[in-house]
Amino acid sequence: MKTILKGRYKNYKSHLDYFRNQERLVGLSRWELVQEDSALYKALIRSGELEEAIPEIYPGGRGRPPLSEDKQKQILGLHDKYERNASKVAKLVGCSPPTVIRYWEGKDLEIRSCGRPRLDNQS
Repeated sequence: MKTILKGRYKNYKSHLDYFRNQERLVGLSRWELVQEDSALYKALIRSGELEEAIPEIYPGGRGRPPLSEDKQKQILGLHDKYERNASKVAKLVGCSPPTVIRYWEGKDLEIRSCGRPRLDNQS
């Protein structure tokens, strides 16, 4: 049974075709797509096209596409301005807080803890 596309999707062959023709969605992770366009994310799941749109594993074995150099510089540049708050920087840049933390940790930048304390043996 063929899916009948409605609304903003009606001029496209499939939800995947719509996704591929939206420049604003290029390079997003699945989490970022949920934040940007949750209806499309759900439509891709229902149509079985999510894996083709955003594979879980990218070439080279990575679990997510690398951020553009501009986004990486933005993440690093906002570290002090937003007082080491990964959530605020993530919202501003348009990525997940764990992504911001990963880039900050890669440059040995301090991260403000807003959650539960770590249970390792650090004081």
